[in-house]
Amino acid sequence: MAVTRITSRNIQDYTIEVKDLHDLGVVAAAGLNVDFYSGTIRDGVSIVAVSPGSLLLTASATNYVEVSAVGVVSSTTVGFTPGSIPLAIVVTGAATITSVTDKRAWLSTDQNTSVNRVENETPSGTINGVNAVFTLAFDPNPDSSLRLSLNGLRMRAGAGNDFTLSGVTITFETDQIPQTGDILLADYRY
Repeated sequence: MAVTRITSRNIQDYTIEVKDLHDLGVVAAAGLNVDFYSGTIRDGVSIVAVSPGSLLLTASATNYVEVSAVGVVSSTTVGFTPGSIPLAIVVTGAATITSVTDKRAWLSTDQNTSVNRVENETPSGTINGVNAVFTLAFDPNPDSSLRLSLNGLRMRAGAGNDFTLSGVTITFETDQIPQTGDILLADYRY
């Protein structure tokens, strides 16, 4: 088997595509099984090796194949699990696989792919010291892309922190409600 050396030039000139990379690639096998290649992931702190293997998928369903931060490859039929790394969406019939869609998005080399971004959006809602609910123009995707600042200070997302996000709705904790004259700005991808 010939080995292709991948360089930054290949990525810059779009001659290498994610679907061509073997690391953690998912391929249809016999019946309702998929095989996945080995690879490595980084959870932000450490590098985790993922061994190759196979999965038996659910029949007549859309299966979401993903890898966890500790390197375990699994599938679900309800969507990708928050905190997991998507590998593929696999649609199955009663006894066979009908399609495999690569979802390894940590490397995008498609020059036609655009990421929609919003910068310095003022969420809609009355800033009056009472109103805790504000609305964004678009649904952040992923949710973690939302960077919300109040008077230039970055706010923390999540229950028990400064605010929570549900779709396009921002709800501030009681002690963080923007006061009259405050400046609320949002940056995010969608």
